[in-house]
Amino acid sequence: MSQASSAGSLNGDQAIPQQTPQNKGYQNDTLNPYFMYPNENPGNVLVTPLLSGPNYHSWSRAMTVALRSKHKLHFINGSLPRPHDDDRDSIAWDHCNTMIMSWISNSVDPEISQSILWMDTASEILERTQG
Repeated sequence: MSQASSAGSLNGDQAIPQQTPQNKGYQNDTLNPYFMYPNENPGNVLVTPLLSGPNYHSWSRAMTVALRSKHKLHFINGSLPRPHDDDRDSIAWDHCNTMIMSWISNSVDPEISQSILWMDTASEILERTQG
């Protein structure tokens, strides 16, 4: 317990929890790109019908809307690059990136899914689906 919260408790004051450097607060900030709702999981399918090739433009628009609604477009448009390994946000970035990769993989035809299986980032996958 920190000295400030110990002193506050001894004096009968309510201690105010201090934000630690390890917790940057994004777990409770729904607008933060690292925030994930508890019901989000890698098995979710964000877009139907699945990407099959000829439906790329409508699929891409639907995927963009779905990811924008979850505040995850930053991961696929390059505006939120992966932090350095020594930054604790790198763990949250990896978590979100792999979740988005799963969502994309679940939203494409199984043959396309096999061709993107070994890619490392959601942005790389979306680049591949355009080609």
